[in-house]
Amino acid sequence: NDSGESELYVWSTIVLTSDDSDSDGVADNDDNCVNNANSGQADFDGDGIGDVCDDDDDGDGIADGSDAFPFDESESLDTDNDGVGNNDDDDDDNDGVNDTSDAFPLDATESIDTDGDGIGNNADTDDDGDGVADSVDAFPLDARESLDKDGDGIGNNRDTDDDGDGVSDSVDAFPLDATEKLDTDGDGVGNNADTDDDNDGYTDQHEQEMGSDPLDSGDTPRSGGLPLVILNEALFKTSR
Repeated sequence: NDSGESELYVWSTIVLTSDDSDSDGVADNDDNCVNNANSGQADFDGDGIGDVCDDDDDGDGIADGSDAFPFDESESLDTDNDGVGNNDDDDDDNDGVNDTSDAFPLDATESIDTDGDGIGNNADTDDDGDGVADSVDAFPLDARESLDKDGDGIGNNRDTDDDGDGVSDSVDAFPLDATEKLDTDGDGVGNNADTDDDNDGYTDQHEQEMGSDPLDSGDTPRSGGLPLVILNEALFKTSR
């Protein structure tokens, strides 16, 4: 200085350091995973949390541990484990039935639910929900039908000749019995099995032998003006 006195200057250097807890070369205050080494600072979903410490790397709301595609926000499930996420997979359960046609797209054991009861046909014991078990239902997938008496492939409800005897149900006294079609006397026994079709007290065979009509109760066999049964009683009494 002008006074001729010398002055002593002391220079000091202050070194600022920053902690690096995970020793990944990135200071903690700049590190998106302070306690997990992430030198590349990868952050797939850009949420400020590095991938190595992010529980949901793709930010799709599904934790990585439960996400089949942790780095694809458009996918999280792969039901059939074919490497194609369910959103892109046309057959999620890989049962050979396209998801759009599969009543159970995530269940490889089922694809159809005929009665819409939530139970697939493979597990359902009454597929058409008609109250008749599949095991005894001639039409297990048609709720309108369950019987096919004559086995012609047409259910009884639609078949006009259920027993296939050639006589329409509308005029068949026994529409489910191919061996019968008439019941002249209405006693519930078909004419083929009934020994007295007109219920006049005379057997059909006797009426035929005597020339009377076995189907007409007003036409009975007579001998000497008397019914044969009365004549026989008279003869029996006379002979005693």
